[in-house]
Amino acid sequence: MIQPLVHKNAAVAKDILDIQIPAYQVEAALIGFNEIPQLYEDVSSITRSKETFLGWVENNRILGVISYEVEEESVDICRLVVNPNHFGKGIGKNLVLFVIEQIASTKTVFVSTGTKNNPARKLYEKLGFRHINDVEVAPGVLLAQYKK
Repeated sequence: MIQPLVHKNAAVAKDILDIQIPAYQVEAALIGFNEIPQLYEDVSSITRSKETFLGWVENNRILGVISYEVEEESVDICRLVVNPNHFGKGIGKNLVLFVIEQIASTKTVFVSTGTKNNPARKLYEKLGFRHINDVEVAPGVLLAQYKK
């Protein structure tokens, strides 16, 4: 079930990090880059975030998190993380679909991921996102940018 997460609460922020860190460790291994900023966030950085957080919750446990920022004409998905033990169960897909259908509706949605993160790229493309650009964020490390 998708529900809002009160990330300003330190306990909730810790729960977010308990999913975020292992999920980004998987991405870091896929793309060969250990400097993904979200790997080094702490409770304080989550509680201070201006992003809106939603969680996929089962049996009072957060299994996936999506965060986004709403602009006048667009919605930027800032992070999408799923507990690695629950990869492939549709959690990430359903979180993205919720943002597209319930939050963005008529707005353009932007998202990015490492160009070597094929599982994420396939998900976004399957959901109708178009690859618009690659941006070098560190020497030899590219982010693929998408829009829908």
